[in-house]
Amino acid sequence: PYAFDPPAGCLLLLEDVNERPYRLDRLWTQLRLAGILDRAAGIVLADFPGCDEPGGEVAAREVFAELARSFAGPVVFGLPTGHTAVPLTVPLGVRARILAGSRPAVVIEEKGTE
Repeated sequence: PYAFDPPAGCLLLLEDVNERPYRLDRLWTQLRLAGILDRAAGIVLADFPGCDEPGGEVAAREVFAELARSFAGPVVFGLPTGHTAVPLTVPLGVRARILAGSRPAVVIEEKGTE
């Protein structure tokens, strides 16, 4: 009864800090197996600071790039929100869209509420 239940066609925003790449892989796998990724029209990934493997062998970006290949919609990596030095405030539950291409962007189409 407490499971995350996003509406179909949503943009899924994911962010975390200090998680090793294998744990990020598990997170993605749990979302996929629960059907959450099937409901998303696109995925927005934050910076994930401190999530690269110590020694630089595996980076969070590499993990998500590999996993995103199985996702049908656009995936944007590096939105400066969440646990970043100067986080961008992102309203939740509003209409938004992803502009994919050489300069991907997330466009917020309506104001959030307080």
